[in-house]
Amino acid sequence: MTKQLSKFVLLVCAIGALSFTAAAKDQGGSHRGGDKRDDMRWVMSKLDLTEEQQQQVKDIQLAKKEQMQALMAEKGDRKANKEEFTALIQAETFDENAFILLQQEKAEHQAKSSLISAKSMHQMYQLLTVEQKEKLAELKQQHMEKRQLRKEKMKQRKQQKDKPKV
Repeated sequence: MTKQLSKFVLLVCAIGALSFTAAAKDQGGSHRGGDKRDDMRWVMSKLDLTEEQQQQVKDIQLAKKEQMQALMAEKGDRKANKEEFTALIQAETFDENAFILLQQEKAEHQAKSSLISAKSMHQMYQLLTVEQKEKLAELKQQHMEKRQLRKEKMKQRKQQKDKPKV
């Protein structure tokens, strides 16, 4: 009974995650929120990069883009992957091993993608002078403080909303 319940919960979570991702993409956004390129452009503009540094950043970004495109081509047809997932869900019996294999492939692809991103960020960070690195740390600290304030405001609003009315 417990095993069936856990399978059902996993299925509901997976379908929910897919629906949320699809809805976010339909609205023209990223399911992670915000446009990372705009954020990076803003940060880079605050660091007063030299023309040489700007060109090096562009070169690193171009190399990253090419690696990501190659990775996407390696992954194969996304539609076929979705169809495999749908077939698993709609099958008479649930093939747990096939599902695990699909998830492992997805995780491996995500790990490769994250590695490409991390390497490019490392390369860009290494281009910065000591002063620029200090400024970047300061900007990051300011961002974290703003984020914490927003989090606290949201928590306060939720508490006020949940407060019983007298």
